[in-house]
Amino acid sequence: MKIKTESKIQLAFLLILVCVLVGIHTAMPDFYKTLFYLSTQGDVEQIIEFFRSFGIWAILISFLVDVIVNSLGFLPSIFISTANGILFGLPLGILISWTAESVGVIISFFIMRFLLRDTAL
Repeated sequence: MKIKTESKIQLAFLLILVCVLVGIHTAMPDFYKTLFYLSTQGDVEQIIEFFRSFGIWAILISFLVDVIVNSLGFLPSIFISTANGILFGLPLGILISWTAESVGVIISFFIMRFLLRDTAL
């Protein structure tokens, strides 16, 4: 019985993850390409301009980008954290970055724990 419950949790988590990723791609088709480019270039000014382009949604987009980068685990997030500090001020920038990085690491943990556990053995 435990195996069936665990499989259902894995399937539900995978479906939620796929829906979120497809939703982001549907809303912004070039989002992942831009995210990869900005994360690997390290140009803080470009990251700031990218976030500014979202106007009042900049904090939310910055938060989501930081969560995605930290969930993936192989892209550097220091440039996003630096951009948050410059763009939103030090206290708010630290709060956004710290919260987003924590959420990203938690998501990464759940991906490893529930989806990839069997492959890690």
